[in-house]
Amino acid sequence: ARSRVLDLLDAADPEDGFSLVKTLSGPRPEQDDLTRIRGRVLALLDAADPRDAHRLTEALGGLGPEPDDLTRARSRVLDLLDAADPRDGLSLVKALGGLGPEPDDLTRARGRVLDLLDAADPEDGFSLVKTLGELGPVANDLLGWASWVRAPEHDLLAVARRNSSLSSWLEVLPVLPGRHPAIAEQPRQRLPGRGPGPLRPKFRCSTES
Repeated sequence: ARSRVLDLLDAADPEDGFSLVKTLSGPRPEQDDLTRIRGRVLALLDAADPRDAHRLTEALGGLGPEPDDLTRARSRVLDLLDAADPRDGLSLVKALGGLGPEPDDLTRARGRVLDLLDAADPEDGFSLVKTLGELGPVANDLLGWASWVRAPEHDLLAVARRNSSLSSWLEVLPVLPGRHPAIAEQPRQRLPGRGPGPLRPKFRCSTES
């Protein structure tokens, strides 16, 4: 039966492929089968639209992906993000977060989210602003906030402040909403036993070289 499902997976489209992978995921497949399934999921991801891409990356995460698998999947998700509308963009950023994004991936995703903020409606704009705060924003990311459909709120400003040098923050402070002098003067907080440093993005970056 498993062999038949694998054969069906080889010929499936992205939508049907996700269902077949779920069927194959338990009990845990043999290593050779896992390798074959991962290869097919990655091939389906190359042809997927944003909705199916999100589901396929979730499936990939349960298949013991190798570092090269994650790199390929992140590249595809970022390519889709470059062409996505605001609603699909939110879904793709979530997909990226499950793939162990590298710092360069987060920087690229932030750039696209900033572009989407210029075109989003108020509902999506609210979600995009929150998403931006999870991508390791820095002070310069806030320079164009006046064109966003929603102004950055305190949480985003605080994260960007923590991720930036004081000189960089002071350069953008005059253009920020309300100028937030309290944030400008806020020293970097030290946690017990730890020195100051930038706030880590919510998404866990891959540690593989």
